[in-house]
Amino acid sequence: MIQILFKNKISSLGTFLIIGSLSLILYHIYKSQNLHILNGSSQNVYIEKERQAGEFKYGETNLNVLYLYIELKSSNKRFYMYENVGNNDNSSYLDNIVNNISKATEIKLWVDNDEFENYEDVKVQKLRAGNTILYNSFNYQYIIIAIIAGFILLIISVKYAAD
Repeated sequence: MIQILFKNKISSLGTFLIIGSLSLILYHIYKSQNLHILNGSSQNVYIEKERQAGEFKYGETNLNVLYLYIELKSSNKRFYMYENVGNNDNSSYLDNIVNNISKATEIKLWVDNDEFENYEDVKVQKLRAGNTILYNSFNYQYIIIAIIAGFILLIISVKYAAD
């Protein structure tokens, strides 16, 4: 069995995709056990822009990072998510979230427990407003595609190895 998993480059790539994807899922399960869940109504939702200077081979550039901040009535902390938008000044994704969360909207936030205890600004891992999930930092879609691709590579490798 192990000979099939590492017989050639194709089977090694397939094995790597499967093992890597499964380890990401296990890491996410481990990390989700350390999340703090907050329920409350939003007090203030706004976007702030930050310009970050960056260097590359031919000079310097200014990149924009947009931070979406959420303040709850029940907490004195600010909760944020961000998107690197490059040279753009706005983000349709963050604007959509702001439009779906009006003042006094009941929301549910998942945040890292250590960050919640130690910092005033806490990164949002998952955000739900009503029954709609507006933000989730972990996307299973790509993980499932990688596992399927890994199995396809293993099947191709076994088929051509038998010839």
